[in-house]
Amino acid sequence: MMSEMRHVMRLELEQVHELIDQMENIRVEQPQNAPNVRRRERVQPRGVRDEDKE
Repeated sequence: MMSEMRHVMRLELEQVHELIDQMENIRVEQPQNAPNVRRRERVQPRGVRDEDKE
């Protein structure tokens, strides 16, 4: 029973590692999106703007 659980866990971890590798590769391949992310961070939520007007 323990060997079956280990086998299942190993398979699940392999899938997780593959997904992580894919995500890391996407980040490396698309560095041009970084400036867009910075622009989005500068936008203030509406609640903050309303408080500033008062």
